[in-house]
Amino acid sequence: MSNAYLYPSERTAVDTLGQDLTNGLTAQDETLECFESARQIKMRCSMADFDVYPKLKEVAQKVIDGQGPDNLTIDDMPTEAQQELFFMIGARGVNAIIQTLLPEIHSADDVEAFASLSRMRHRLLEINSSSVHH
Repeated sequence: MSNAYLYPSERTAVDTLGQDLTNGLTAQDETLECFESARQIKMRCSMADFDVYPKLKEVAQKVIDGQGPDNLTIDDMPTEAQQELFFMIGARGVNAIIQTLLPEIHSADDVEAFASLSRMRHRLLEINSSSVHH
């Protein structure tokens, strides 16, 4: 498995999954909290190319509204669309996806997807905290 950056409530939820699902997962405390504001997300969304990826417009509006994206399957999106999505929704949106995914973890693959998203969120938080972003 791999590393995951977890807030305390996420660590509690992961601890309830059982060792058979989380074997090999290394949990680290997520200490960064430099999330984007709604204004910053709106600005990023205005820069996104929705003509190429129209589904992203719907996802963007849900993130702006503070909701998790419903029925979003990352595997169905081309890599370029994923990059556009993560830029657009930032750590705030990735966190919403994580919170939506967390109660639905039922397999080792789900745990790996969760860990991967936590690393993406952590990287975005690092970028946010090291820039004039905050």
